[in-house]
Amino acid sequence: MKRIGLYVPGFDQKREIHPVVKPFHWAEQRMEGLLGWLKELAFLEILGIVSNIGLLIAVATYIGSEKQRRDAEVLNAWQTITSAYGQSGSGGRIQALEFLNASPGAKWRRKFPWLCGASHPLCTWNSESLAGINLSVSDGEGDGTYLSAIQLPKAILEDANLKGANLEFANLEGADLTRSNLEGAFIFVANLKGAYLSRSNLEGAELTGSDLEGAGLSGANLKRSSLAGTNLEGTFLQGASLRETNLSSANLEGANLEGADLEGANLLRTNLVGAKNLTKEQLIVAKFCRTMLPAAITGLDPSRDCSEIDIRPLPGLGKPK
Repeated sequence: MKRIGLYVPGFDQKREIHPVVKPFHWAEQRMEGLLGWLKELAFLEILGIVSNIGLLIAVATYIGSEKQRRDAEVLNAWQTITSAYGQSGSGGRIQALEFLNASPGAKWRRKFPWLCGASHPLCTWNSESLAGINLSVSDGEGDGTYLSAIQLPKAILEDANLKGANLEFANLEGADLTRSNLEGAFIFVANLKGAYLSRSNLEGAELTGSDLEGAGLSGANLKRSSLAGTNLEGTFLQGASLRETNLSSANLEGANLEGADLEGANLLRTNLVGAKNLTKEQLIVAKFCRTMLPAAITGLDPSRDCSEIDIRPLPGLGKPK
C-alpha cells in the first residue's frame, strides 16, 4: 500500500510555499519586523512623555512651594534674632537682619533665582519691616550689640531700640529710624544719607565721619553726641537738640537749623555757610574756632573760643565771602 505524506504542525517537515505566494510571504516577514520596531519606538515615546510630565509636576511643585520655603526662612531669621536678645555679640543677627531687609537684587531676596536674573519687582520678595525691633543689651552695660558693617539700606526701623549698638561702617542709607533709640550708639563712618531720624534719640552717640547728607533730624536729640567730620549738608535739623554736641569739622552747608539748640556745641572748623534759618541768637551760645559762619550772621568772632578749646586762632579768619 502506498503511504500518504501529511503535513503536521510541529514536525520538522518544511512547509512548501508556492512560488506565487513567496513574494507576499517575504513582505509579511519584513512588515512583522517593522511593526515590532514601531511598537518599541511608541513605547519609548510613551516613556518619554511620562517622564516629561513627571518633570513638569516636580517643577510646578517646587515653584508652588517657594512661598512656603520663604516663610520658613523668614521665621528662622526672626528666631535667630530673638534667641540672641541681650547678647552683645552678633549672634547671627547681622545675617538675619540683612536677609529680612536685603537690598533689591540680592540672591536671598529673589524669587526663583535660577530664573530671575534682575531685580524686577515681580522677581523679588518684599522686605520685612523691622519696626520696633529691640537690639539693645539687656543689662545696659558694656558693649552694645555688634552690628558692624551691616547692610540695611531703606530698612524700616521706626521705634527700634539700638541703644549702645556698634554700627560702625553700617549702610543705613534711606533707612527709616524715626523715634528710634540710638543713645550711646557707635555709628562711626556710617552711611546715613537720606535717613529719617526725626525725633530719634542720639544722645551721646558717636557719629564721627558719618555721611548724613540730606538726612532728616528734625526734633532729634543729639545732645553730647559727636558729629565731628560728618557730612550734614542739606540735613533737616529743625528743633534738634545739639547741645554740647561735637560738630568740629562737620559740613552743615545748606542745613536747616531752624530752632536747633546749639548751646555749648563745638563748632571748631565747622562749615555753616548757607545754613538755613540760623539766627545769631542760636550761635551766641555755641563755641567758635575757625568757624565758617553764614554771610548773613554779623558781629560774631569766628575764632572767639579757640583759647577755651585750646586751639590757636587762624590769622585773618573771618566770614566767608
